[in-house]
Order: sequence, then C-alpha cells, then structure tokens
Amino acid sequence: MSLDVPPNLAALFQAIHNPEQPDRPFTDEITDDLEAEGETLVDDIEPMADVFDVSKLKEFLLDASKGVTNETEKEYKRLMRRRQEFLKSKRLIKADDEFFTTKPGPLVPLHICAWIVDE
Repeated sequence: MSLDVPPNLAALFQAIHNPEQPDRPFTDEITDDLEAEGETLVDDIEPMADVFDVSKLKEFLLDASKGVTNETEKEYKRLMRRRQEFLKSKRLIKADDEFFTTKPGPLVPLHICAWIVDE
C-alpha cells in the first residue's frame, strides 16, 4: 500500500506503523485517521505555546498532585523515562532533547498519542 503521508505526520506514522507486524490491529484505521487529519492541517497554524497558558496547567497539576504518594510518583517518573526513550528511539525528538519541559512544544499531543498507540 502506498501512502501520501504529510511530512509533519511522517514521524508519527513511522512510529505507529510497523511493517514487521502487518497484522497489527487497527493499522488500516490508524492510516485512514492520519490521512484524514493530514487533509485538515492548515499551513499557518499558531504554535500551542502562544495559545496555551502553561501557568494555569501547572497550577492545576500542583493542586491535583497534593495527594500523590511516593509510589505513584515513582510510577509517573518511570513512565516519563519510558516515554522519553520511546520518542528518542523513534527519532521524534533529538537525542539531547528533553520532552518534559516548562514550555511544551506544539507537537507534544502527537508525541503522547504515538507513545500510547505504540504501547
């Protein structure tokens, strides 16, 4: 099957499409979704950092995390490390980049989705 995947979605497609597992469930559905999303992209889209107020998210997360136990924190950090390793292994971020920063980039939602789908 030949696909016309938009360049800005190519890394995501590569991360979730594994030719070594052709019978992987939902591959066709994922491909269709990626193609449909690619058709809706706008060239002059605003970066998320300009639209998204990180300070409100930080305040919400700090409030929500008040009851987090040490074991929960360890599990979160373990998942963060795995997500970071996944993104680097799929070349979605550079080897020296940090995914978890105070200023999330505009591709963070796609990166998280790619990691979840790959799991």
